[in-house]
Amino acid sequence: MASADIFYKQDALNLLKHRTIYFFGDSNMRALYKDLVWLLEYGSLIPADCLRRKNEVNFAQDSRLSNGACTNSLSYVEERSYTRNNICLKFQFITRVFQKRFRAAAAEIITYPGLIVMNSCLWDISRYGPSAVAEFKANFTEMLEFVQMNLPNMKMVWLTTLPPSPNCRGGFINAEVRLLQSMLPFNVVQANEFVVKTLKNFNIDVIDLHYYMRFLIDYRVNDGIHWSPQAVRFISNLFLTHLTVSDGLNLPGRVLIGGRYALYDRLGAPMQNGTRRNVPVRNGVRKAPRRNRNRRRNRNNCRFRQCVAVPTAVPMEERYEFPDPRDEYRLILAVRNDLKMQKGKVAAQCGHASVAAYAKALQNKPKTLKRWLRYGGTKITVRIESEEELLELDKIAKGMDVLSSICEDRIRRRIIRVR
Repeated sequence: MASADIFYKQDALNLLKHRTIYFFGDSNMRALYKDLVWLLEYGSLIPADCLRRKNEVNFAQDSRLSNGACTNSLSYVEERSYTRNNICLKFQFITRVFQKRFRAAAAEIITYPGLIVMNSCLWDISRYGPSAVAEFKANFTEMLEFVQMNLPNMKMVWLTTLPPSPNCRGGFINAEVRLLQSMLPFNVVQANEFVVKTLKNFNIDVIDLHYYMRFLIDYRVNDGIHWSPQAVRFISNLFLTHLTVSDGLNLPGRVLIGGRYALYDRLGAPMQNGTRRNVPVRNGVRKAPRRNRNRRRNRNNCRFRQCVAVPTAVPMEERYEFPDPRDEYRLILAVRNDLKMQKGKVAAQCGHASVAAYAKALQNKPKTLKRWLRYGGTKITVRIESEEELLELDKIAKGMDVLSSICEDRIRRRIIRVR
């Protein structure tokens, strides 16, 4: 099955009729809620400025239930509700996976049962101090236990966190978070891994948005957090496809599969065998489309790019399988203890060795360097007792095809660093 089918207005109306769906999450969850409301009302692609707005009084016939104060603080509140055509969609902005507002909303969910769609991660792991990660794990498990105990008959779907940019800005990013933003994409992967493994124990459905959207990074907007209307519509189609399949209903069937990828042209129509349909044919020869000379203008103004490659489904257990620890890449700094260097001297020499290791890996093994950086740039410092041991370690490293060299000062050899 392809990753997502394409849903039109009437398809969405038929699928969501007599349903109540509760959305809990951050601004990307709000974008999903807005896109679904726009699809149900107008059936077209939602404008980008509508996705950027927050806490407006009304949007596409929905209503705001919160006070309307726009802040970037942890106390930010936004609640929205859309009720038309026997369809009820509700959205609540949360900055933490298990907070008081979610517990208060449980009473309404019990009265009007429906589907819970939830995501919370970026605010949890970045805005709640040094213990944010540990608290996120504890709150996530506590939230699942709360839902299992108080809402046993409710169906729940968790959306994994979308991949952020290491240079993201705006939104939840403040002065404290800005120092850690380069590690945010890696932390999100780790959080998604924990979430997927935990949800498996509670038998809760997961839509792995991180996996699908990492192939569509070009559709992320300039702030590095939010996504373009085309990407949000793809997420909506993913959600509606999951809902259709889980209920055992028939999909619209507008997507054709070719190999591992489903291809679409710039207007959203499927492509067959890697070629665009409805291309004019003259004298038995298919005419190639005219290329736009102004590529930047074509990129910004087209509804869709020329082609979007969407990956097909991959088993969930294969998406967050991290390599064996023996296969991880580490920077090892071996310091000679017999030289009795002072701590400052050791730190300086380790700094020299780290910079030299980075430069050598960048020149000789760039793929190895990228993998090392991807997994956090792990560095380990060990102690050796003699120059003979240092030379033997250097010989072993070169015999294993591992980048290695010796860092020396003007007097005598001090440090070996192995990559």
